[in-house]
Amino acid sequence: MDFMSDRLATRKRFRTLNVLDITSRECVEIAAARSFSSDWVMDCLDTRIGEHGKPAGVQVDNGTEFTSNPFGAWAYGRGVAVHFITPDQPTENGVVESFNGKLRDECLNANWFDTLDDTRSLIESWRTDYNEQQPHSALGNIPPAQYVANLMGWASP
Repeated sequence: MDFMSDRLATRKRFRTLNVLDITSRECVEIAAARSFSSDWVMDCLDTRIGEHGKPAGVQVDNGTEFTSNPFGAWAYGRGVAVHFITPDQPTENGVVESFNGKLRDECLNANWFDTLDDTRSLIESWRTDYNEQQPHSALGNIPPAQYVANLMGWASP
């Protein structure tokens, strides 16, 4: 998981919370908001766990949303290990940082966001395309959704 920042056309700042499955490279969430509390992050992760299952662990930087006592208690209570990267070493979270670069280049820098709702809609369209259409070299040049479908023995999306 990681956060990114950008600005609307009005120059108001917004952030995104990007949540990826490291194995499948599937982006399970890109949430956009003016700010995120640790409570909001925990609620979001509970929703994703309900949809995708519980991860063995999460890898995060040392942002306040992740280093808070409530987040630590949330993870402990669910049996989810929290792995913190070394401060100022984003390369330790390379899969997410690579994803962030792709999101920046292909979506955030390529679009003009008038409102936060507009932002959410455009980002969700990009996330769907990323998961369902964009081949990934680490997955044998198939998209993440196809990789997950193959892994689970499902028909292609």
